[in-house]
Amino acid sequence: MQKILIIDDELFFREVVTENLKTAGYSSIAASSGQEGLDILKREKGSVSMILLDIIMPDMDGLATLERIKELDPDIPVIMMTAHTDEELVLRALKNGAFDYLAKPLYTEELLLSTKRAFDHYRLVMQNDTKLKQLKNLEIGAQRLLELAKGSIRMEAVMGNNKLLQATIDLIASVLEAEKVSMMLVDEEKKELRVVVANGLNLDLSTLPVRKVGEGIAGTVAERGEAVLVKDIKADAVGAYGHTPLQESGFAGQYKTGSFLCVPVKVLGKTIGVISVNDKLSGESFTDSDLTIMTTFSHQVSLALENAMINADMERYIEKLTLLNEISKTLLSMVDPKEIFKDIVKRTREALEVEFCTLLLSEETTGYLRFETGFGDKGELTQELTIKEGEGITGSVLQTGKMAVIDSAGDDKKYIPEIDGVPDLKIKDLLCAPLKIRDKTLGVIRAANKKGKLGFTARDIEIMEYIASQSSIALKNAWLYKNLVSSVDEVAATNSELERVNTQLKLKIKELELLKEGNR
Repeated sequence: MQKILIIDDELFFREVVTENLKTAGYSSIAASSGQEGLDILKREKGSVSMILLDIIMPDMDGLATLERIKELDPDIPVIMMTAHTDEELVLRALKNGAFDYLAKPLYTEELLLSTKRAFDHYRLVMQNDTKLKQLKNLEIGAQRLLELAKGSIRMEAVMGNNKLLQATIDLIASVLEAEKVSMMLVDEEKKELRVVVANGLNLDLSTLPVRKVGEGIAGTVAERGEAVLVKDIKADAVGAYGHTPLQESGFAGQYKTGSFLCVPVKVLGKTIGVISVNDKLSGESFTDSDLTIMTTFSHQVSLALENAMINADMERYIEKLTLLNEISKTLLSMVDPKEIFKDIVKRTREALEVEFCTLLLSEETTGYLRFETGFGDKGELTQELTIKEGEGITGSVLQTGKMAVIDSAGDDKKYIPEIDGVPDLKIKDLLCAPLKIRDKTLGVIRAANKKGKLGFTARDIEIMEYIASQSSIALKNAWLYKNLVSSVDEVAATNSELERVNTQLKLKIKELELLKEGNR
């Protein structure tokens, strides 16, 4: 019940106002002077919601009392009362923070109407103040998260940084005054959501159930990338999201779930997780305003992660450019094709950060691709494999002479595991580039299973194109050198044979000359 403080030096007036307010459903407390009213306000701080204050009083008048009240509680609404319609006093009161004024004698309807307006105003002020504080906390929190994320050098590190994620959900719990907050990350390969950090849960997170993408509220948010607010989860027990009471949070038997808020966390437009917020400490339901705040916060978190990734990506890109420069110098200095093949594969795997990389070369006689060499996480790969033109993704690259970028190999119609993969290794994503000299394709280089959650990027494709170009030149130079060496060896062998024949001829001539002299 809302409590109103009445400050007036007339006893009869205080009793009448008290009775009128009681009839209307308000509780009240009365003071006979400004000082007594201030003492009550100090003692009852937090419980008094509004003040009715007489202007004309002995000792401390209403204006002086108003000034002291605003020092104690700047936001509390004060309605001034006066039997003397002194416009100057009224204006001074309004300028000093009074919400309204009423002329004595008071009419009940007018009193109650002004009281209602004052309470509505106070409620809006408090709500706005709360939201401003929340937004300020969000701003500070987002900056803190950005600082935490700056040190990460790769996406896996960012998302595996429990310090960052825990700071995120702790901040949310504080801002929204929530009982429980948890963050689930998406496992793209398994299409699952798993709780990684939480606030307000007194249990082992590893024991919480794994949720499928598309299942329940959290799964739906992960699938659609759209925020959801359920004001009363029990009333929506068999609603649009197909959950049952308590089931959604995964805390059934340990926690009561009444109101539920769930928002996606996106990085570069891709949903990488969801944040779930359960129950307000006050027992109230989450509101549309809470959803707006949470959506704003999620956006800030996403920006922090994206900025961290961009900074890290730039660092990795510089490293890759340095590596590419080394690749170019190394490849162009090599003359042994076998050495070139292995170096190409090793360097490509390193530059693209993939699980494995393979190289296939075109046979001159058949035109088929033949497995030459490959390297994976466990070392060098061997495979007996020949691929016809147009066969699988690899054969299509040979046929078209164009690069192929496959985000999900299993969903591609051209993908043939026996052709495009290697034994005992599952292909998730695939990047194939032709090694070309003019219009002739000399071979195909393949990189598979990009490490991390975002797959091959535009920069990865750019790097692959550069490596393929340099590798083609290196292979051409190596083969030219090999042919040159072969030609030199052939000439040397011919000269040696000519010298041998010439020596034999000289010996025969000498024998003939001796025979000729003997016949004389």
